[in-house]
Amino acid sequence: MSLFTKAIQDITKADIDVLLQTKAPEGKHLEYKRDLPGPKDSDKKEFLFDISSIANSHGGHVLYGIDERNGLPHKIAGVPRNETDQAVLRLQDLVRDGIRPPLIGVDFHPVFIDANTSVLLVKIPPSWAAPHQVIFQKTFRFYKRSSNGKYMMDVDELRDAFLLTYDREESIRKFRNERVQLIAAGSTPKPLTSTSVAILHLIPIPSFGKSRYVDLSRVDKTAGPLSDLLRGGGQVHYNLDGLLVMSSGQEIVAEFLQLYRSGILELCWVVSVHNDHDGNKLLPSESFEQDLVNYYGRAAELLRILGTDFPLAVFLSVAGMKGCKMGLAPRYMAQTYLTRGLDRDPILIPESVVSSFSSDPKDDLAQVITMMWNAAGFAKSIYE
Repeated sequence: MSLFTKAIQDITKADIDVLLQTKAPEGKHLEYKRDLPGPKDSDKKEFLFDISSIANSHGGHVLYGIDERNGLPHKIAGVPRNETDQAVLRLQDLVRDGIRPPLIGVDFHPVFIDANTSVLLVKIPPSWAAPHQVIFQKTFRFYKRSSNGKYMMDVDELRDAFLLTYDREESIRKFRNERVQLIAAGSTPKPLTSTSVAILHLIPIPSFGKSRYVDLSRVDKTAGPLSDLLRGGGQVHYNLDGLLVMSSGQEIVAEFLQLYRSGILELCWVVSVHNDHDGNKLLPSESFEQDLVNYYGRAAELLRILGTDFPLAVFLSVAGMKGCKMGLAPRYMAQTYLTRGLDRDPILIPESVVSSFSSDPKDDLAQVITMMWNAAGFAKSIYE
């Protein structure tokens, strides 16, 4: 069903028509609503119960403007187009204030039916932090969905949900840590020009650990954006893990990219470390920060093309740079030599969770950049 395979912004009236033609039933991951949530508190609670129940059941969609009969789509009733923007703002506020822990990545997309009506599609991703509780007006309830609709979770289900979330978090971090260890040990597709490297992982949380794979043939057809992720360009190769990009015709390389079948993106590049006249190892902090932002920005563009599911866990790691100091702007030189620099190897920056791509990549990386500077002894980036 294209509703579950397309990026939400690519859904059109034709996709809605297919739902009606095939009589796609409501279920664990899909619900139809004729009308938008009203202004009454009972309407707001019902909306929050619907959204949280789907988030607690591995994600799905709610379509407002579809008249249903016995769980089957009957016709497009539509909602007024001129009310859609205001409704989205109101519902976004409800999700932000009425559910705890915060539900990241809920996306709203109006599908225009004609000049006057639309269907409002709400996409709820599987959550990094489930189970989620509705707290509107001190409701304090946990809901989940089955094929028959939503229901209140019992104690056993809550315990299982908390354990599942913990296990997935640990599995994602374990994957990242193992990859960093292998790269630091020299287990790379080709030898790198230096052991001082930065590694960026972008991990779609909803697809981690599931047998849901990126269409590699589709990516291969857009090989330009994939190879353009590297500073010097590169050749795209299939491998067991997915698609690999690296410089061709070279025995040793300065960067490589691995797109895993699950949608995980791994970027690794060599960082030029310099020694000053006193023997201090200096990390060229301005170019390092710029490279990080540029790599991430190009990666975000590719993941937009792929329609990657949010939320996204962003990890930065650096290896082979223990003792390196940052902060090379002239007015910070004195402070640079007072810091101890990077005190361990590798440096594993904690994940930053991104719910959607910002227009400025640096906004998504703000927390990551700050923690990198913290690791070198500074309170924040000197380039802010």
